[in-house]
Amino acid sequence: MVIFGNEYIIPEESSILQFRALQMNTGSWDGWIYGEDDRYYYYAGNHDYDAVYVMFPKKKIKECDGFDPINFSTWCKEYVLMPGKKSFIGK
Repeated sequence: MVIFGNEYIIPEESSILQFRALQMNTGSWDGWIYGEDDRYYYYAGNHDYDAVYVMFPKKKIKECDGFDPINFSTWCKEYVLMPGKKSFIGK
């Protein structure tokens, strides 16, 4: 992961040129909660995984009814990835 300024994280799977924040935290932490690039959606909010953020492959959106990129509860957990892992968490 790449860190800029006051802990603004760019996922290691992305780049500063590709990553785009979709929703920023409005609390004390000055960072993104939801983001995206050309391959993944990212979530850095509260989740049950041992990672700073998790990812959802854009190529799996059609297989996940009701998917909303800025609502983690709609992400089909069987397709969620942790950084550095090649297999889905839910499988």
